[in-house]
Amino acid sequence: MHGAAGTRYTDPANGWREVTTGTVHVVPVPGDHLTIMEEPHVADVAQAIADLTGTVTAPPSPTRPTRSTPKGH
Repeated sequence: MHGAAGTRYTDPANGWREVTTGTVHVVPVPGDHLTIMEEPHVADVAQAIADLTGTVTAPPSPTRPTRSTPKGH
């Protein structure tokens, strides 16, 4: 399937080095192209981005309520 789609799944940069003049920095995270934006891997992606940008991520709080609709609606 990857071959038919023309992806470069065996290249850690997935071919991006060929289409940019800048530096490509590959950061390994658990999961794959389809699962990195789902639990539990999305937390690892968020942490990797926070580490690279020098920001802080908030740990999940089991006591913090979640809302399905915005406040006031």
